[in-house]
This record gives sequence, structure tokens and C-alpha cells, in this order.
Amino acid sequence: MSKFHQTLLIGLPLIVISFYGGNTVHPAFYFLSGVLLITALFRIVMGVIKIENNFFMKSWIRKEGVQKVALTFDDGPNKETTEKILEILGQYNVKATFFCIGHKIEEDFETIEKIVAQGHEIGNHTWSHSYFFDLYPTKKVKEELQHTNALIEEATKRENKLFRPPYGVTNPHIAKAVKTLGLHSVGWSIRSLDTIAKTKKELIGKVEKVSGGDVILLHDTMQITVDHLEEIIKIIQRKNLQAVTVSELFN
Repeated sequence: MSKFHQTLLIGLPLIVISFYGGNTVHPAFYFLSGVLLITALFRIVMGVIKIENNFFMKSWIRKEGVQKVALTFDDGPNKETTEKILEILGQYNVKATFFCIGHKIEEDFETIEKIVAQGHEIGNHTWSHSYFFDLYPTKKVKEELQHTNALIEEATKRENKLFRPPYGVTNPHIAKAVKTLGLHSVGWSIRSLDTIAKTKKELIGKVEKVSGGDVILLHDTMQITVDHLEEIIKIIQRKNLQAVTVSELFN
């Protein structure tokens, strides 16, 4: 049972009793119910925006007790920046996981083939990466994931099981679609914030905290990531860690 369903089991009876209890309910109960319901609402909101809370579904966040880390790149492919990242990864013989957007795969299948040819892993990052994806009904979420999976599997020649929700936002609709399709939700334990970082210090400062078992979130669409990827790899190596794909990290 998910944390979301546990919260509902506590919250719904309180609501029913509060509305229909009438004079049989002690006044103190209403105060206690209010506190508990506000707490439940806060838990739900935090569960939506923080994938690491594993609120609606279990996500792979980090792996304990290993000297490996997973480098992950979101939002590609981008013909220019993704190919530069592939060159750097190749120079250091590092493998990574790319969570790709379906319509971008369709537009640039050649880059996807290069990712696969170099031994990297591809995961599903939805078809549209819409700002409103988390508002979609389960049916539409499922359609997006199936459409993207079909392209990934065409490129890799094997079944895809990895999915990362846009912005790390989860909810019951997304969780149901992921479960129905038998996918593994993948989050992160280190967020580089490369989409907003303006300087090397801002970017590297986040990644310097890396330790064994971490999943590092980067974006292969960002020039700042291209510019400082070598330094990120060197930080990992200085800590005697091995950068691997998500599947290898979580075995």
C-alpha cells in the first residue's frame, strides 16, 4: 500500500465523522481532525512535488552500500549538445542513462542510435514533457508512455522498463499508468540544477557532494553541462566511484 493510500485511510474517516457526527462528536475532535487533515494535505502536496518521498509509488532514488553512481541526462536528444556529451563520456569510458522525450526521439532518431551504439541506456521521459503532464488522466499518461516506449524499443531492440516523470512530479494517475505498464520510476538523489545554474561553481557545488549509490540528475540540452561534464566525471573518479547506468546501479 502506498503512502498516499495510507493517508487516505486516515483522512477520509475523519472527514466523514466531522460532517455527519452531529452532537455526538466532542468539540475537541474537530480541532484534532483539523490538525490531522492539514497534515495529510501537506503530505500529499509534498508527495506530488518530491519524488524521493515515494508517496504515490516507489521510485529508485539511490542505492545503499555500493561504490557506483548513476549519471542521468534528461530532456534530450539534442543533436548539438547530446553529441558533445557522448564524446566526453566516450573519452572517459563512462556509461550513462538518457531519459529522452518521445517527440524529440522521433525528430532526431540518428542521435538516439548513437546513444545506443555507444552502450548507453535510454529511459522514457514522456512523449510531450508538457507542463500539464501531471494533470493528464491515466489513459493519456499511459498513451504517452506507450508511444515513447515504442520508439525507444525500436532503437534499443529490447523492452524498456525505465521512466522518469517530468520535474519529478508524481500523482495517482501517473502511478497507475506506471504500474500498469510495469515500469520502474527513477528519481535522483543529487539534483545539479544545471537548468538554472549560471556558473561552474553553482553547478559543481551540487555534484561535489556525490557519494556511493547516488543518482545524479543532469540535462543533455544544457551547454553549461557540456562545458563542465569532464569536471563532474573527475569528481566521481577522485572519490573512487564508478559511473554506470541506472539499471546497473540498481541491478
